[in-house]
Amino acid sequence: MVAFFVTSIFLLAFFSIFLYRWRRHHQGDGEVRLPPAPDDPALFAPEPKLVEELNQERHQSAVMQRNDAWLERARAGEREVLLVIPKPAGIPIYDQVLSELVEGADDAGPEEVEYLAQFVIEHDLRANPPLVYSYLEKWRQSTDHFGVTTLLHLAARSNDADVFLKISETIEQVKAEGGLAYRSLVDLLALTESEFWLLDETARNSGAGFLLKQKLANAHRELAAVARDGKNSLPN
Repeated sequence: MVAFFVTSIFLLAFFSIFLYRWRRHHQGDGEVRLPPAPDDPALFAPEPKLVEELNQERHQSAVMQRNDAWLERARAGEREVLLVIPKPAGIPIYDQVLSELVEGADDAGPEEVEYLAQFVIEHDLRANPPLVYSYLEKWRQSTDHFGVTTLLHLAARSNDADVFLKISETIEQVKAEGGLAYRSLVDLLALTESEFWLLDETARNSGAGFLLKQKLANAHRELAAVARDGKNSLPN
């Protein structure tokens, strides 16, 4: 009887321990498991595409602020701002800044246009059509026309064959009207041809570039014909 009683107590204790461990295993030691917090980075991490878009917006905003600062400096007449604009990636904003400087120089008078043109040339910078045409107006109003070299050089620095063609035709017209008496046709041809080769290959191979090549070739043929005719001097 005693043995039965002891055995019963032992079995009861065994099953109690078993039941306790089973409940711990299935209930996690009685701890309540909460869902992840809403700001859990592992659960709510932004999508890579969204991150990229946000970075692009920040970059564009910074670029716009920088460009606005450059334009403000140009409006204040600060030519040195041209030196800080990266090349060639910055060509669009460079042209805008240069155009602002040209507008200010036009308002200030011919001397400022000359200063701006010389600044561009001395610092080996790119010209643009507004600067070329502004200098053209200044040149046509002068009495000595000695700016023809600068004019052609600016046209070449614009890297625009159409602009260069228009400038060369204007100079040819001025010569035909009796201007540029100190320049012979041979001199003007050599000057125009040397500046033409400053245009890059793409510009030289454009439609306007092709016309320029034809004009130069025709000019050479005409001068050669004059020489064959036995004239003592080439035409002025």
